[in-house]
Amino acid sequence: MAVKEKCFFSVVTAAYNAEMWLDSYFRSLEKQTFSFENIQIILVNDGSADKTGDMIHQWAKKYPRNIVFLSLPHRGISAARNAGLKYVEGEWVTFIDADDFVAEDYFEQVWNFIQGNSFNGNTLACNMLIYEEKTGNNVNAHELNYKFKKSGIVDVFNNPEYVQISCASSFFRTKQIKELGLSFDERVSIFEDGLFIGTMLLQTKNYEIAFLKEAVYLYRKSLLNNEQSQLSWQNE
Repeated sequence: MAVKEKCFFSVVTAAYNAEMWLDSYFRSLEKQTFSFENIQIILVNDGSADKTGDMIHQWAKKYPRNIVFLSLPHRGISAARNAGLKYVEGEWVTFIDADDFVAEDYFEQVWNFIQGNSFNGNTLACNMLIYEEKTGNNVNAHELNYKFKKSGIVDVFNNPEYVQISCASSFFRTKQIKELGLSFDERVSIFEDGLFIGTMLLQTKNYEIAFLKEAVYLYRKSLLNNEQSQLSWQNE
């Protein structure tokens, strides 16, 4: 699917000791039904002590046109995402975690919704399934998945049960982020995603979020990534 020379989507990913999962992450983006070259990927190596930086470098050499590689001292997920935000060019940005991956039609589903609906909100939320690494199964067991019984647009001010707390499985309108000067609060080590989304809603006073059942984000469940990846940031 060709869109235009400038990427329509941007992905900002903070990677910390993620060598175990990066190839899976990249392959899920590389084989998207939506043109991979129309997805800008900004990888921020947050001072990893393993081969994360080397792996990102190899993928960036393979796709220099649309992969941006940044390497920083270890400062945490919020600081790493903020560094990546400065390079975002796409109209919509998301923050896929380095130890997770997405379904092959993930970006196409989001694209189709944006093109086919009059959506004036600034946030789209995607259906998060749990990938059990031990069994290889995708499980619809997330406690907030009642929001994805069907796709639609919800005013979350009037329907607070539709709270969205994951930036990894959400897309945001880049223009709005830049106009607000919105960033992740680097003082916060827990619930930084919820704070980011809540600030977006409150500052714009636009409480519409689109919930996309068909766009599937796969959250990896394994003992290793609980110890080494995203939770490593939170336990500092």
